[in-house]
Amino acid sequence: MFGRKKESTMTTIERVDTIVGKESVFTGTLKAMGSVRIDGQLNGEILGKGDIVIGETGKVEAAIEGRNVIIAGTLRGNVDASGRLEIASTGRLYGDLQAASLVIDEGAVFHGSSRTERCQSTIAEVADDVEESQVEGLQVEGAR
Repeated sequence: MFGRKKESTMTTIERVDTIVGKESVFTGTLKAMGSVRIDGQLNGEILGKGDIVIGETGKVEAAIEGRNVIIAGTLRGNVDASGRLEIASTGRLYGDLQAASLVIDEGAVFHGSSRTERCQSTIAEVADDVEESQVEGLQVEGAR
């Protein structure tokens, strides 16, 4: 309580491929295969296959699609994360979200609706693994 720092639950991104810097403004559609970090302003949309981070100084008005999305700045727009969506204690999300998992830190602001559900491809992969295990189990039992 006194003198202790709250441990951050923020996911760290090992490598960032695209950065919109603190003093930069980007307008339009940003398409990226790798990870993206926004510390400046972005207006439009972000279509990513990798992780997307909005830093504490980031101000984004956009629709976002990505794998894991971390919001530590301000986002006005909808988010579709195939993985995890995290709103840090300094983060502000004004819009709707869809994600496989959701983390909202204490102090974060979220105005909108949320829908969390597992990705269909993940469900299919698990079902395939279960079927393979059952088949392997039957083969082993039949070999006795």
